[in-house]
Amino acid sequence: MSATASQNGQDLLKLIRDSGLVTGRQLDQALSECTSDDPNTILTKLMVAGLITEYHGKELYAGRNKGFFIGKYKVLRPLAMGGMGLILQCEHIHMRHQVALKLLPKDLNVDKSAVTRFYREARAVAAVKHPNIVQAYDVGQEGPWHCIVMEYVDGINLHKLINKYGVLSEVRAAHYISQAAAGLECIMKSGLVHRDLKPGNLLLNRENVIKVLDLGLARFMDQRADDLTRQLNDERVLGTADFISPEQALHSHEVDIRADIYSLGMTFYYLLSGHLPFNVQTVVGKLMAHQLKMPKALLSRRPDISPELDAIITKMIQKRPSARYATPQEVVDALQPWTSVALPLPDPVWFTKNEGTSPAAPSTPAQSNQSSKYGCWKSLPYPGPRSGPYTAPV
Repeated sequence: MSATASQNGQDLLKLIRDSGLVTGRQLDQALSECTSDDPNTILTKLMVAGLITEYHGKELYAGRNKGFFIGKYKVLRPLAMGGMGLILQCEHIHMRHQVALKLLPKDLNVDKSAVTRFYREARAVAAVKHPNIVQAYDVGQEGPWHCIVMEYVDGINLHKLINKYGVLSEVRAAHYISQAAAGLECIMKSGLVHRDLKPGNLLLNRENVIKVLDLGLARFMDQRADDLTRQLNDERVLGTADFISPEQALHSHEVDIRADIYSLGMTFYYLLSGHLPFNVQTVVGKLMAHQLKMPKALLSRRPDISPELDAIITKMIQKRPSARYATPQEVVDALQPWTSVALPLPDPVWFTKNEGTSPAAPSTPAQSNQSSKYGCWKSLPYPGPRSGPYTAPV
């Protein structure tokens, strides 16, 4: 660094050294040819050298250097937020493999029912082993955090995909729904019902593989194994109103796999139409619509869709469970005429992490740069917000 380094540059270098993200030798090597004291230039060089991520850069630029490590894991960036936790992309400090770390919010640590439900979710995920299901590797505590260590999927969820790039062809949509159904078949055989199937819980990776995630509402079909679900019943926790089955809204503890088939059918409708099943603003209105209405005819939105495929979707979303397919495998079999057609790999642009987005990232806009300690840093977009109850751990 220059002998005339600005105070801001010196402050930043101290933050970086104290963060534990890089060693002194790494920092010196990365900046050996850097003659600028501009914080933006310093952080960009470290990012290009692969020593920090965009998330680290944004945090350091804002004057924050805490919360980059959780036990034996280095936090790379936030991925998603949910009612039961924050999900982070992390790297094992010693093994260097990447995982998704799901954290129970600290304010729930004192809530015994929340902690029990969190560990129950880990048990549900660990019970299912299938190529189309996000795997759970471990559960426990890292410092003050209760966490589930899960498979990291480098991809994009289908809600974000449709929202950003538009509807899918019927062949591509059929392939993705068929893979999700295959995962559901395994879930069913493991004695579970997912109960929260939706586009945002289906991740697509670069190899055209769909991964079902978030078994947080999963229910064990075995009555003895499901006692905890009844003990911790909260009628506010129903699933996602846009895709929930009619019976789940009424009797969430009495549903079987056909509830997931209904939600998967509504997801299928969304992938092809680009529209939510019902254009209703309130949760109560959405739940009532699922009870009493059918979505606007798919063929009126997509006249190019074959009537045979439309009939499959219509059967999946019938109001009476007995009128639907009985098992996910029946959905897989019904879609075979479309899935037998070879599917090209996804467009690489779908996985471009631009404008601060990331697979399964929160939809809340990124924090304004106005709070940054060093002014406006435009070169490294921030991949997620810090507002609300699930900010990065500190």
